[in-house]
Amino acid sequence: MVSCRRRLYHRPRDVIRVIADGRRAALSIHRYLSEERLEKTPAYFTPVPEVQIDSNLEKTPRQRMDTLPVHERKSIDREVELGFSKEVAVKEAVRCLQCHIFTIFDRAKCILCGGCVDICPKSCFRMARLDEIRGDENLSKLVESLYNVSMEEAQKLNLATVIFKDESRCIQCGLCVRRCPTGTITMEEYHRQSTFYRGRLPNLI
Repeated sequence: MVSCRRRLYHRPRDVIRVIADGRRAALSIHRYLSEERLEKTPAYFTPVPEVQIDSNLEKTPRQRMDTLPVHERKSIDREVELGFSKEVAVKEAVRCLQCHIFTIFDRAKCILCGGCVDICPKSCFRMARLDEIRGDENLSKLVESLYNVSMEEAQKLNLATVIFKDESRCIQCGLCVRRCPTGTITMEEYHRQSTFYRGRLPNLI
């Protein structure tokens, strides 16, 4: 089984990636000005026994932030966006899709029953034969290592089925995990930490 993360380029980026870009820029500026060095620790995953997501999550509308009236925006000393109240901030926060939780696949356990394809409410999964997909030499090497035959022979004998997952559709609901009869799919939380330590860097530029 192959899990594929589809990359969508020609569209606006989501707010999570924009925040990540801002964080990288801030860390770079801090590093340059303070001469402190960022020490990254290895990322890791931990299993999540059960994912709790409100069934009405996607029906909850985005909360609108109050702003200054147009005629009061003549001065640069005043913020146009007035921020959220505590109650509105909580309503907006519960719309989180928990993007730090991922579906992890153990190919060795998959029996290609198609249960995840059938139950997914967002049609994230798709099953395809080898002759229905295009891949580079890495795909050919993978097939040859698994079945000890060439890619062409595997296609003729219909030895493999590929499962694609479109990550951009996933809402981390966990239904595929519950449906999977072999424990192939698990939900796991992504962790990454980093810290600064003092010490002059020899080459900042």
